[in-house]
Amino acid sequence: MDKTPTGIGSSAWWTDPTWPEGGTTVDRRRWVWAKLWTLDMGKLRSLCVTTFPPGTIFEPPAKVEPETIKQEQWVTILRGMAATDDEVRQIMQRMGFGWLYYLG
Repeated sequence: MDKTPTGIGSSAWWTDPTWPEGGTTVDRRRWVWAKLWTLDMGKLRSLCVTTFPPGTIFEPPAKVEPETIKQEQWVTILRGMAATDDEVRQIMQRMGFGWLYYLG
């Protein structure tokens, strides 16, 4: 049985014509958030409950402000969505975050 993690398939995201290649970090973070929402809305909602302070509203992606999500929170969300460590690194870099010192 193959034990290689499958991840969330983010390698295909970067060829999606809607990916804001020349966009700002805010554009890219909003795009990734919408992609995660589409991937598994229920799981993302559950992760929001455990990742963000009580009273924070994270309803449809348009109302979320992904630019205010901290680096550590993004990592928690991506891992919770089942992204592999390589995917987490790549997504974080594409969203404009610097080097991730530790993913373990």
